[in-house]
Amino acid sequence: MDFRGNNKYFRFYNPIAMIIGVVFIAIGVALTIMMDFDPYFGIGPAIVGIVLIVFDLGRRTKDSDINSQVDREIKDQTFHAQETLGIDDKKIRLHETFEYREYSFDDPETLLVKRGGDGKYRTSVFCASEVFLTTVKMFIHSKTFSLIEDKKSESTIEIPYEQLDEVSIENLQFTKSVNNGKETYNVEYSHMHIKRTDGSEVVINVSHDAAVDNSVMQINHYIANRREELEKKQSGT
Repeated sequence: MDFRGNNKYFRFYNPIAMIIGVVFIAIGVALTIMMDFDPYFGIGPAIVGIVLIVFDLGRRTKDSDINSQVDREIKDQTFHAQETLGIDDKKIRLHETFEYREYSFDDPETLLVKRGGDGKYRTSVFCASEVFLTTVKMFIHSKTFSLIEDKKSESTIEIPYEQLDEVSIENLQFTKSVNNGKETYNVEYSHMHIKRTDGSEVVINVSHDAAVDNSVMQINHYIANRREELEKKQSGT
């Protein structure tokens, strides 16, 4: 993870080097024109300007760089989580797996945020979670990591179906002033709430779309079916 470069990515861009580079190129062009298009005097400033611009472009962390780092961090995460939890068809039969990947928008005070050139809002913390539906219980694995410092955490939770109530989505609003107060970001983000019968819940960061809605429907359906099966088994019917 390129923490130094990522910190620069989330800080607002200072165009001084680019401006100076353009000025030097303009001077070079002007000198060339003044000398009846003799490039002898103008070539030097122009080269300096080009070098400054190339240097400025090269030192920036791009949206694609952030994406690549996130992808490397969560590569094979679902497989490793399944291994860690001991889920396999020999011991615990897996029915369905759902993956959720999203940047955290939970703490506007500490998070750094940027709207990328692709229109996507990214923050300095990323969350990746998996929900495993097995024949015996629900397993939840989550990993949270920072893009600007060496800080990460993982957690695993097991919940028997008789202790599960329902799963729902909550849409929230993230607001933060950036660029020394010159801009304000208003970002919609979402939480998945996995509720227990005792009132407690597990919260997962999700990117709310049709696939997430469909997963919620499938999970609730499976929970209902498993609870019904367990109730029938307990009642002897």
